[in-house]
Amino acid sequence: PRWHTPSESRGLAATPSPRPGVSHPTAANEALQAALPDPARLCLDVTSGSLHAATRLRLRGSQRVFSSIERSACMGEAFMASMGIRLASGVPTLALVGDWCYLMSPSELHFAVEQRLERYVVLVWANGGGALVGAGVEQQGIDVAQRAFRWASPPRFAKVARALNAAAVRVTDARALARAVRRGLSARRPLL
Repeated sequence: PRWHTPSESRGLAATPSPRPGVSHPTAANEALQAALPDPARLCLDVTSGSLHAATRLRLRGSQRVFSSIERSACMGEAFMASMGIRLASGVPTLALVGDWCYLMSPSELHFAVEQRLERYVVLVWANGGGALVGAGVEQQGIDVAQRAFRWASPPRFAKVARALNAAAVRVTDARALARAVRRGLSARRPLL
């Protein structure tokens, strides 16, 4: 897709959306960079959003990143590690996970609620299901129906989080993402 090509920063409002209700990955990463406090911890799971973050985010000061993507990571590893990182460091922590990862491990968010993790955000990079899987399938020339990795009816992640007693918000543009991340990284309970 055209959003995988490098582009220079044009600000949160200037980067065009690939389709209605979806933030451009460049704008989303600029929002994250603007919202992350110093110090902060960022945990990147196996997702297309993490690949964008790994190539575009510029950490500063005492910000640190955890990612095991290059070491044969399994989906969900950074989500689980982010809670230990948050507990051990005492520093605001954001876990960037994919939509499939989150559905595989909602009990992890409930654990964060039970542990009363403050200043902890789980950002679900929800792109309709399996963008990273779809890109891999396409690049390998494998003929697989999109219904194998895309949803006709995407899950309502915020409703699942609220059912687990976490705070939750759904955002569809970069400015709202920046506001939500800032709020969550200073909040008294986990935010999805």
